[in-house]
Amino acid sequence: MPFFIIIGLSIFAGFLYSKLINKISILIEEKKSANLTTLVALPLLCLSALYLAFGFSQQFAFAATLTLLLIPIFLTDALFYLIPDVLTIPTIGAILVFQIVRGADLKNLAIAALIAGGFFLLQYITSSGRWIGSGDIRLGILMGVSLGIAKTLVALFIAYVGGALIALLLIAFKQKELSSKIPFGVFLTVAAFVSLVFGDQISNTYLRFLGY
Repeated sequence: MPFFIIIGLSIFAGFLYSKLINKISILIEEKKSANLTTLVALPLLCLSALYLAFGFSQQFAFAATLTLLLIPIFLTDALFYLIPDVLTIPTIGAILVFQIVRGADLKNLAIAALIAGGFFLLQYITSSGRWIGSGDIRLGILMGVSLGIAKTLVALFIAYVGGALIALLLIAFKQKELSSKIPFGVFLTVAAFVSLVFGDQISNTYLRFLGY
């Protein structure tokens, strides 16, 4: 029964993502689209992974909500190099409500949001917007209120290491140049999902490696 719910959610989400991409494409006058099969497959794979990790539980409900809201951010940045405030700001609000209801440590979440959001804000100011876009700042805040301190740090590490490796590969295979723009929100959303599922294991393994 849970998998039928997951399939239904994925199909519904895929249609919504398709409409969102078409709407943004019209608004910014940049004709791009994504295959509907891909748009359905993305949430289907992610939700299936979350179900295998958490079962049909409160943690699954939270993780699924966050994931379904992260996917359109991933898609818009991948296709348009754009992280719209209309996606990130309502998502921050929705996740905060979810966190309050589930009794999360709000102090921990606030510190995580300040760390990630402040980190990106510093880069944005230092580079005058050349290194990252302002949308990444809001995405950093979203990661903080969603993941907490430990998992946010894990996600940032994964995003920067993974992003650097993929960028080097693209440059090596002449798909990108050193000066080319990279949609960093893509790496951040993927890293947030990985940390959401495996963040505790990764941080605990690292602490054991350090002898704690």
